[in-house]
Amino acid sequence: MPCLGEVGAVPLGAVLAGRPVLLNLWASWCAPCRKEIPVLDAYVARPDAVDVLGVVVRDRPADALAMADELDPRYPSVLGPDNAVQAALGAPPVLPTNWIIRPDGSAARVTDPLVFRDPAQVAAAVGAALATTG
Repeated sequence: MPCLGEVGAVPLGAVLAGRPVLLNLWASWCAPCRKEIPVLDAYVARPDAVDVLGVVVRDRPADALAMADELDPRYPSVLGPDNAVQAALGAPPVLPTNWIIRPDGSAARVTDPLVFRDPAQVAAAVGAALATTG
């Protein structure tokens, strides 16, 4: 998948393989996304954090890059062309949407809460998803 703001592509399967990752699907036009990205950024600073990867969906790359430049999260984002990631996950057409990818490759959608408002919520959701099997 193309990197947001960088030249080149990321082999998403290889990047995600064998370790837990929080996927955050977002877009620049999504007001809750704008509020959630700083929360995820604070989460990644925690010593117990898993990696976070943003996936930009249904957005213009220039608009997504402008928002990423403004909010300046410490975690990377990739462009999700043609909604391929949403389709692969069976994700609903709402944003933001968060998924935990477990080390075994199984995925769990985070539904409680739908939008993170505190880094402790992120940590709790990640812990709960990793404690259950896929």
